Amino acid sequence: MRSNRRIVLTMAVLVASTALPGAVAQDKGIGVAPVDKSAAPRPYPKMHALCIGINDYASSGVPDLSYAEADASGLADILTQLYGFDDVRLLTGHDASRRGISDAIADLYDPGRVGEDDAVIIYFSGHGATIRQGQSEVGYLIPQNADLSLNNAANPAAYRRHALRMDDLRTDAEGIPAKHVLFLIDSCYSGYLSSKSLDAPPAIINALKYRARQVITAGTAGEEAVEHNAWRHGAFTYKLLEILQAEERPLQASALGVMLKDRVPRAVLAKFGPDRSLSPQAKYLSGEGDFLFLRPGALLKPASPDRTATTPRSGTDFLSALRLGDQKVIENLVAAGDFSAAMAKLTDYETTWETDRFAEQLKKLLASRLTPRPQPPVVPANDNVLTVDLGGGVSMDLVLIPAGEFLMGSPETEEGRDDDEGPQHRVRISKPFYMGKYEVTQSQWQAVMGQNPSSFKDCGGDCPVERVSWDDCQSFCRKLSQRVGREIRLPSESEWEYACRAGTSSPFYFGDTISTDQANYDGNGTYGHGRKGVYREKTTSVGSFAANDFGLYDMHGNVWEWCEDKWHDSYNGAPTDGSAWTAGNSESRVLR
Repeated sequence: MRSNRRIVLTMAVLVASTALPGAVAQDKGIGVAPVDKSAAPRPYPKMHALCIGINDYASSGVPDLSYAEADASGLADILTQLYGFDDVRLLTGHDASRRGISDAIADLYDPGRVGEDDAVIIYFSGHGATIRQGQSEVGYLIPQNADLSLNNAANPAAYRRHALRMDDLRTDAEGIPAKHVLFLIDSCYSGYLSSKSLDAPPAIINALKYRARQVITAGTAGEEAVEHNAWRHGAFTYKLLEILQAEERPLQASALGVMLKDRVPRAVLAKFGPDRSLSPQAKYLSGEGDFLFLRPGALLKPASPDRTATTPRSGTDFLSALRLGDQKVIENLVAAGDFSAAMAKLTDYETTWETDRFAEQLKKLLASRLTPRPQPPVVPANDNVLTVDLGGGVSMDLVLIPAGEFLMGSPETEEGRDDDEGPQHRVRISKPFYMGKYEVTQSQWQAVMGQNPSSFKDCGGDCPVERVSWDDCQSFCRKLSQRVGREIRLPSESEWEYACRAGTSSPFYFGDTISTDQANYDGNGTYGHGRKGVYREKTTSVGSFAANDFGLYDMHGNVWEWCEDKWHDSYNGAPTDGSAWTAGNSESRVLR
C-alpha cells in the first residue's frame, strides 16, 4: 500500500554553492546592534578582550592572509556591541609585532586594569606552527614581523627567537589576575598545552565560582586553517562569529567548543570537499570554572545542584547540571527515540550517576516534545505526487520514485571524476519511495522550524534554504515526521543518485555537458564541450530549470544536498541494496 512507502526529502545545505567548481561568493555581512551595557545581570565586573589579526607578514617566508584582520575586527565588534565588553583592544598590521603583542598581554597584568573577578579573551588570527624540539613538539604563533620561513621547520632557534611560544602564553594566562581567561586561536595547529579536556564542566552557576584558563584552537596537528571568499573570514572565526551573534542565552566556553567542533568541520567539508579538514580543539589549561558569554539583559539560569552532589535530585536538575552542548545532544537523541545512545552519552558524562533512572526521568521530562500534535494529513495530489500541508498556505510536494536498478558511480574516463566516485557498482532499489520534488525552500523550513537561517533571504521564500547542517536536517526530518505521522528522512546516497540519474548514464541527467540555461552554477567554468554562461552569484527559485524524467528539479546546481551516509573515500564495500552507508569511523557526511 502507498502508506507503507518511504518518504525521502532532499535537503539544501550551507551557504549556497553549485555542484560544479566555483562556490557562490556572498559576504555574510555580520551586523550588530549596540546594547545597553548597564542592563543587569553581568557575569563579570569588567570584561576585556585583546583581538589580534595579521594579514600582511613582513617576511617573504610567511604567506600573507586575506581575512585575518577582518576576523579580529569582527570579533571585537560583536564582543563590544552584543556582549557589552568594556575594554576591547584591536591589534592589526605592524602593531601586531612580537613586541606589540607581548606588551598588550603584559598590560593585562595590571591589577588596576583587570580585577580578580574580571574576564579576559585573547584572540589570535594569523599563522601558527608546531615545531619538533628534541622529543617534544612546541607550538608557536607567528607575529607580523617574524623573520623566519614557515617552510624551515628544521630551525627551531628561529622560531624561539622570533615567534610566540604557546607555553609562554600559558604562563601569561596564570599571571593575569582575572577569574576567567579564554584563548581563541584561529591559526594552523600551534599546540594548546593541555591534557585536561572539556568533557564535564560545572553548571553555569558553579562555572562563575571557580578560576579557569581555557583555550579553543581552530584545528589539530597536520591541519591547515582555511579562508574562503564567501565567508570573508577564516572557517573557524566565521562559525565563531555566527554562534556569538545568534546565541541569546548564556553560553559557556565549554558549549562553544562543542558547537565549533560540530560546525567548523561541516563548513570546511561543504566548501573544500573531503580533501581538506579542520577539527577545532577545546581544552582546559587550568582551573575548574567555565568562561561565560552573557549578553547584557539576558537572565542567568537558576542555580544548579551543588557541585559536590553525586546524584542530581531530578531529571530537570540533571539537565541543568549538564553543559549546554551535552544537553542539546541528549535532548535530540531522546526526541529521536534513540534512548540507548542517550544513555551512552549520560554514561560518558558521569559514570557514577544512576543513568538508568535519569534516562526514565528524561523520557518524562521530554514527553511533551515527543507527542505529535494533530496536523493535516498527507494528501495524494495524483498517482505520483503527495502533498504535505505545512500550514499557513505552505505545502511540500513529494514525487514517487519507482523501484529499479542502476550503475552507481562514474567511469574512470569521465571528465572531472574524483577517486571517491568509484568503483562503479550495481545497486538495486527494491521498493519505491517518495522524494521531495524540489529542494526544501526557505518558506518550508520556516513553517517547520520556526526560523530561516539562509543568507539569500532576498531571493524569496521559494528559494532553497541554505546554511543548514546535517544535524539541522535531522531535526527538520524529525519534526516533519511527527507532524505528518510518517517517516521522513534524508535519502541514502544511492537513492539520491538513482533519483538524479532518472534512468540516464551520462554525467548529467540532461546529457554530456551542462549550461547555465539548465542549472544554476558558476558559469565561468565549463564542462566538456559546454560554453561559458552567467554567474548569478545567488540561489534561484526552485523549479527554475527543467526537471529530470522522474519529475525532480535542481538535482544539479543551486545548492548542495545532504545525504544520510557517512563519507568514504571510495565505493569499495558500499551497500548494493539502496541503504545508507553509515558504517565506518568518518565524522563527515555525504553532500551531493
